[in-house]
Amino acid sequence: MASTERINCLTCDLKPQLFRSFSSRELSMINETRTEVIFQPGEIIYKQGANFTQFLSLRRGMIKTYVEQKVNRRVILDFIIPVDFLAGPGSYVDNKHYYSVEAIEESVICMFDLNTFRSIIKNNPEASEKLLALSSTRSIHYLNRIYSLTQRNAHGRVAELLLYLSDDLYQRNPFPQSISKHDLAAYAAMNKDTLGRVFKDLQTEKIIDCQNNHLHIIDTEKLRKIYQLS
Repeated sequence: MASTERINCLTCDLKPQLFRSFSSRELSMINETRTEVIFQPGEIIYKQGANFTQFLSLRRGMIKTYVEQKVNRRVILDFIIPVDFLAGPGSYVDNKHYYSVEAIEESVICMFDLNTFRSIIKNNPEASEKLLALSSTRSIHYLNRIYSLTQRNAHGRVAELLLYLSDDLYQRNPFPQSISKHDLAAYAAMNKDTLGRVFKDLQTEKIIDCQNNHLHIIDTEKLRKIYQLS
């Protein structure tokens, strides 16, 4: 973990969409609290159960959020790429982190004071509405995740994972295999062996192809049917 030179939120092109609802005065206020930090792969950014004093904005790299269960057991909630920000449910409840955040790639993150952020949101109706919309969108995503993890079989969960990577995270097909098999399995709530077997089945059926560190969804329609029916 290393600090970098300071950049001004007023002129930054990589600020979160929510910040575009802030006035120049509000951007100056939040900028005064900003610390920019570089995290290396595997470094913990937030720890589940710790006090919540800052929220973050991801400027470069990739991070993951996950809930820790038993020793060496975790369920990954999300993979996050720029430009996105994390405040977390505890920021408006008890100032506790309810999930951990870890860098997957070298990541540049801006960290802001939570109390200053809340003060701005309280006095800015447009930003408050946008924050509510973002929180609602994330809640819907997590509800869909709960359904998949509890109701879909292994093939259905892997189909959901691949469609999520292609449609939402990377937004392209083929897409790079930059996330470890261990993390992909944790997202789909299965072990690596099960994930490998499902990948092999999908390759045999010519639904996907894995070459040169990229994954290509060959038959998107068939993969969507697996997601819907499994």
